[in-house]
Amino acid sequence: MYRYPILALALTLSACSSVPAKLYNPVDYPFSYNAQYADLYWRCQTPEGGGARVEGYAMSRMHSDLPVDNLEVRLIARDIKGKTVSQHQSRGDVLDPSTRTAVHFKVSTTTAGEGIHYDLNYHFQVPGEVSLVDHAGTIPDVCGGQASEKRTQPVPRRY
Repeated sequence: MYRYPILALALTLSACSSVPAKLYNPVDYPFSYNAQYADLYWRCQTPEGGGARVEGYAMSRMHSDLPVDNLEVRLIARDIKGKTVSQHQSRGDVLDPSTRTAVHFKVSTTTAGEGIHYDLNYHFQVPGEVSLVDHAGTIPDVCGGQASEKRTQPVPRRY
């Protein structure tokens, strides 16, 4: 008689007390970068028509309970001489409003060709003692070369 209500109550309580599953697994994102105040994780894909698509997320290193704020990424296609061929920009979104820790981003370009490589500029803010602190930099050759190694020093860049 009381078995079903007790079972329903137990299931409800266990669902309410469980910690939300981590939505992003760094293993799924083979590239990472220590941007001093945040860690960036991403993966690169080549769309059917060529070019590059970069998708990933940023996690705050300073305040684990607060996300990076106002995340902007810019994917820059450069030729073999380093000249900018095209740029595409995207803004990050807060991934999980209940935990507010990971900020997802996605940016792509269809520019492709011999000798083309892609750099990723980033800009974000993190909570400081009094106000938000700006941080910006560049990850050179984001989809190849040395990008797969975990870097420890950002390349300063003004936005």
